[in-house]
Amino acid sequence: MIIRYHKMKTCPKSGLYLMESNVLSEADILTMANQLTRKRLTKGRRISSPQAVQTYLQNLLQDYEHEVFAVLLLGNKHKTIGFEELFRGTIIQAPVYPKDLQRIGSDMPCVILSITSMI
Repeated sequence: MIIRYHKMKTCPKSGLYLMESNVLSEADILTMANQLTRKRLTKGRRISSPQAVQTYLQNLLQDYEHEVFAVLLLGNKHKTIGFEELFRGTIIQAPVYPKDLQRIGSDMPCVILSITSMI
């Protein structure tokens, strides 16, 4: 099955992609990185290391022009349960409500709750 992304599509061989254009802008590359990161964070995919979590979250949140507070929920064996952006704010203030964190932790059967905040 061939899956299309921004200016690329998957090859029959796993992990390889065909580019639809010979010229890519910086915005194209960032869009593709974001799409691949979202794919890697789909439910049930295993995350191999803390460095991978950091890379994935940086890719997802790098284009935001505001403060973001989000959580990545992981189950046993570090399998992704979900990613949820909880709050947005300014560089000075992003309201974070512990009650919402508690709700997410109790609603989802997660083992690891990775909390991130990006400016």
